[in-house]
Amino acid sequence: MHDISTTTPDASANLPELVNLFQIIPLVVYTIGIFLVLRLFSYSTGRYRGYYDVDLELRREVKRKFAEFEATIGETTSETKED
Repeated sequence: MHDISTTTPDASANLPELVNLFQIIPLVVYTIGIFLVLRLFSYSTGRYRGYYDVDLELRREVKRKFAEFEATIGETTSETKED
């Protein structure tokens, strides 16, 4: 017959492996979290340019394009009301 002690793993042998696992998992999670925070911070500070950070000509062009966009929206809504 099979001896139960030989077929079942020893709990004391698995304890150091479990302790190592519980030390590695938070380390991996914190590393990923720090990486994401740094990426988001660098993206938000590096690529973002506010409306008042650009020159006057570009600001005028943005206003003109926005006015054209609003005009096209107004035209399409008036056409749908007439139909």
